[in-house]
Amino acid sequence: MLVAVKARQTMFKIDGNRIWLTRGDTAEFRPVIEDYESQEGDKVVFAAKRARNDDKPDIRLEVNAGENITFAHEDTVNLAPGSYVYDIKLAMANGNISTFASGKFELICEVDTDGNEND
Repeated sequence: MLVAVKARQTMFKIDGNRIWLTRGDTAEFRPVIEDYESQEGDKVVFAAKRARNDDKPDIRLEVNAGENITFAHEDTVNLAPGSYVYDIKLAMANGNISTFASGKFELICEVDTDGNEND
């Protein structure tokens, strides 16, 4: 389950396993891992790329389990708008890895790019 943190969001939305974000915007959400109590050293990794068979993700964000995943301006400002695929994995301190969410990540084109200093 993915839970959006509503503070500081603009065009950020989660509906089921689909995520929408305007390119260059900042946003955060907390992934909820059902039926698992996180342990010290557990990490959560969000990764998104254009196609599942691409070599490397275009975005990779890692946080401690239980923390919010935060999109910074720099994470998406230089990416092409469009559809990406994502997954979220739990990397457990004991070495086990479990993918617990996947879906579509829609990066929406912004209209006003004046606030995007990297454009």
